[in-house]
Amino acid sequence: MQLEIINCPICDAVEHRLIFKSKDYRFKASDETFNIVRCIKCDFIFLNPRPSQSESAIFYPRIFYQVKDRFVYKLFGVFYRGIQALNNRIVLREKRSGRLLDIGCGRGDFLLSMQRKGYDVYGVEVSGHIKPFIPGVLKNRIFEKKVEECRFPGESFDIVTMFQSLEHIHNLNSLMQEIKRILKPDGLLYFSVPNFNFFEYRILGPYAYTLEVPRHLYFFTKYSLNNLLDKHGFANKHFRRCFIGEFFSTPASIYHGVWYYMHDKLQFKNKTLEIFLYLPLVLLGMLLHVLLVFEGHTLHVTCRKSSS
Repeated sequence: MQLEIINCPICDAVEHRLIFKSKDYRFKASDETFNIVRCIKCDFIFLNPRPSQSESAIFYPRIFYQVKDRFVYKLFGVFYRGIQALNNRIVLREKRSGRLLDIGCGRGDFLLSMQRKGYDVYGVEVSGHIKPFIPGVLKNRIFEKKVEECRFPGESFDIVTMFQSLEHIHNLNSLMQEIKRILKPDGLLYFSVPNFNFFEYRILGPYAYTLEVPRHLYFFTKYSLNNLLDKHGFANKHFRRCFIGEFFSTPASIYHGVWYYMHDKLQFKNKTLEIFLYLPLVLLGMLLHVLLVFEGHTLHVTCRKSSS
């Protein structure tokens, strides 16, 4: 596999220290071990070395884009729709109407909900697997390419959103520059990323379910997001909490993390026991979400394009 070594994407420093090593425990697309490192200068956490962009496709099997068809998502569907409704409300509160671009839009669920509220919506999604799932009314509004390749006119969007997408992007700085270019003056950027200070990373380390190595290339904290947004000229930053979303976003994450550890470290595989412990571990995860509220599972951020 072709791996590339990078400098810190935020401060361009060369020196870093290893936090831990991890693998693709979720899809097992490769046996490669990957380093999660922390920049010595600015504390940004990222994958280094990482798969080159041309190699990354193997880590995104078709099932990655069909996750919402799985049983657990259907079981908790009402709560996922509640999370989407919260995203809608945040945008509505900030911008009552306008032209909206969702980066990493998947099959367009959020776009469809915003279109119904009167927004002029567009999306970009680099996956080649989503076309069969795109609703008919969005067929000509979702582009299967990078946002930089779409060549949108400058200052043409009132709102840009990204939900659990930024951590997947190889060209982090050029993406942020392009977002600033296409946003109108005082345009809104609203996005969410996993929070590396969440308790599951502290407990499970390299086996944490939402670590998602090597699909996730960056592991954000409030501090590193502030640095990234300052670097690219975004102001009026607000970090928001979604307690219902925290509770139901990944209900089985503790379960998966425990079994990643059991399979890898102890070579323990017992399908009957796994099934038996599914519900208790899901309930334990939900309880810990309630008790350990000092750091949320996800960082939800709104900010504005700086006028300067």
